[in-house]
Amino acid sequence: MNVQLKELRYAVTLAHAASRLAAPSVVRAIGLAVRDGALELTAGGGGPFLRQVLQPEAPSLLPAEPVVLPAEVLHAAVTGLRGEEVRVSLDGGLRLEVDGYKVNVIPLEEAPENPESPLAGGARLRLPAKAFYEALRYVAQALPKGDEQPRFEKVLLEVEPGGALHLYATDGFWLTTAEVHGAGEGLPEAPAQLGLHRSYVGLLHFLSRAGLEEEATLSFDFSARRLGVTDGEGRELVLPGSEADFPDFSKFLAGGQPTRIVVDAEALATAVRRMRSLISKKDPIHLYFVAEAQRLLLRARGDYGSAEANLEVRGAGPSFRLAFAPRYLLPSLTGLGQATLAVGGQRDPLLVEGEQTRAVVMPLLVDSTGVWSDFDEPAAGRAA
Repeated sequence: MNVQLKELRYAVTLAHAASRLAAPSVVRAIGLAVRDGALELTAGGGGPFLRQVLQPEAPSLLPAEPVVLPAEVLHAAVTGLRGEEVRVSLDGGLRLEVDGYKVNVIPLEEAPENPESPLAGGARLRLPAKAFYEALRYVAQALPKGDEQPRFEKVLLEVEPGGALHLYATDGFWLTTAEVHGAGEGLPEAPAQLGLHRSYVGLLHFLSRAGLEEEATLSFDFSARRLGVTDGEGRELVLPGSEADFPDFSKFLAGGQPTRIVVDAEALATAVRRMRSLISKKDPIHLYFVAEAQRLLLRARGDYGSAEANLEVRGAGPSFRLAFAPRYLLPSLTGLGQATLAVGGQRDPLLVEGEQTRAVVMPLLVDSTGVWSDFDEPAAGRAA
């Protein structure tokens, strides 16, 4: 059968990523089969599962035995091809032909069993794929990077009876949350939760290559702790979940903070980004909301220099002075047009609210008296 090389490369790359999420004891493999005249690719085992179907230029009428191939080899073979259309043959192995070039991939001698989709039934929620992807990408910023030792490392999904999906993530020092609205059937009668450990990485990769202009269907099996995602083109990904244990940040998300100010999020992010380049990772950025002047002042001092910024805001409530680590403050502003900053007190967390996102940023308990020792509120108001 002949398929578009671009589509095959796309499918194999996604299957290769899914195979890398399998349990360590499972051989990383990709299964190929011809079903109903189309080419089916499957990957996973011991946890995640991915199923994709490629429609050929013309349906294949020839019988073909399913094959299971080493994921790394297949990925290297397909990504090395150039051309528009590739001929795919399954005959005890895989043969690819494009523009006079041929490559054969030998199947695994001891192949793992080709998985079947392990998710059936349960609650189903349909929502915009792009909105879900952007929400997941926003909250995932709170998860630890590199060699950081996490206190928590999971994304929490909470489904409400009305079809709202809440996403939460934290590393124990700050919290990100987002909300997406959808509709479905079999939804729980009370809010139900499912955790995603490292498998959220595979979900992000899957969504980034999905048809984001279409709807995505989420299938929840809360008892078995599994999540299924089907995109608008029929690709299916099933991921293992985890317990929904999570720290209680509800008191910080409840609202009611006495000080609330509205600021241009991009202007604030630009100021923080510029200041960060002049200070070390241990140095904070100081924020001072001057209620009488309706200004937000920022100052940073480090071994390499100092900087300050003066932003116009709209707000109500008493003035506050707080200090934050830029590594937490800056991502909280990602993708926001306007942001509402809410503060309960001089040592309370900062709540950063967007249209569909919120972040709770813990302040640094540092003495900022010297930072503002030269500050004169009326003068600052006139200068603005």
